[in-house]
Amino acid sequence: MVVMEKRTHHYPQTEIQAKMKTVPEMNLTVSARVGLRAADMGQADALVVVQGLPAKIFTGA
Repeated sequence: MVVMEKRTHHYPQTEIQAKMKTVPEMNLTVSARVGLRAADMGQADALVVVQGLPAKIFTGA
């Protein structure tokens, strides 16, 4: 398994969550969809996860 992690966040949490209100608005990449399938998750599951992310995930606090 390959894990990629960015050292700095490129987009503010509020911007990401505001743009991802519905599954079609998530505009997931093919890689993201493949990862979801590998994790036995659907796109609706991913939306729930994104909307539930706490601010500390984005701020590193």
